[in-house]
Amino acid sequence: MAFTSVITPHTAATMTRPEWGGAASTVDQHLELYTGIVDTKFQYENIFKSLSTHKSTAERSNQVSVRRLSNSQILGRKAGEDVVAQRVLSDKMNITVEAMLYVRNHIDYMDDWTSPDYWTEMATNNATDFALEYDQAHIIRLQKARSWTAPAHLKANGAFYDGLSVNVGLAAPSAAGVALTEAELTQNANALVNAHLALVNEMIRRRVPLGDVVTLVDPQTYSDLLFHPKLLNQDFSTGNGDFAGRRVVKLNGVNIVESTAFPTAAITGHKLSTTGNSSGFDVDATDIKGTMIVFSKSKTLLTVTAREWEQDLWDDKEHKSYVLDNQTMFTVDTRRPDTAGVAIITRTPKT
Repeated sequence: MAFTSVITPHTAATMTRPEWGGAASTVDQHLELYTGIVDTKFQYENIFKSLSTHKSTAERSNQVSVRRLSNSQILGRKAGEDVVAQRVLSDKMNITVEAMLYVRNHIDYMDDWTSPDYWTEMATNNATDFALEYDQAHIIRLQKARSWTAPAHLKANGAFYDGLSVNVGLAAPSAAGVALTEAELTQNANALVNAHLALVNEMIRRRVPLGDVVTLVDPQTYSDLLFHPKLLNQDFSTGNGDFAGRRVVKLNGVNIVESTAFPTAAITGHKLSTTGNSSGFDVDATDIKGTMIVFSKSKTLLTVTAREWEQDLWDDKEHKSYVLDNQTMFTVDTRRPDTAGVAIITRTPKT
């Protein structure tokens, strides 16, 4: 007598599925493998530690005072003539630290022991955000320097000058997305170079040492300059950069620095704005168009720090949590607003 074995087909209904739970074995219960990879914010390092003069008031005061003097005039005298005395007039500006920037992160005991350790990434992100805030505060002060009117008694005999700016009109892609032609890109670059030259020429006239001057631009303005017919041409600018490498070193004898910290929208109620500084860190729609700035590294800005950026991880036993504190106390102002020149760039979409 022959026996025939019957093989029951494997189906989802009959298959045993380890690590799949529920009555129908459809709930994924596999253990995940955490390998320590954490993706987070791209990092940023500030640049104004080397582009401003710095003074610390730590544990002494919250204020720095700068004296300003007018200039005398060279006179001539012949035998028998009286000697004419001249009065040197003075003024002062005070820069006061009035606000704190801070970040506080806390994690409950009950969550800390059951989760990966993110303290390093959190601290790094906080430092990045501060670096951006720090640089943007300096850029805002530069953008607003153009509005300064020097007191008449300091302008006498050329000791001080008013703020400086030029207006530049550029073409932009159309609202429908039609790109600029090569000729239009070249025209934009020419307009920027000419505006920059006007600022540099005025700096020279004011006797601001060019070796101490730098040009700060946002990424769009930097990219616009790449299309200038002479700026990267080896016949005119040997070693000044290259188009393929997206690199420009100098413009009109002045080094160029690109920054992503420019404000891109109007700001009201900035964290560092106070009544005392007349909301000096708020910016309007015109201010934020100042995306090409020529200024003196040692004369234009003065940064005052009452408390350096610090990070502290501590155990808050009362609230049963760990706390990461980050804080700083600083401000910045234009010590010599007349050593900065701002190009106000208006981009009009082509029709």
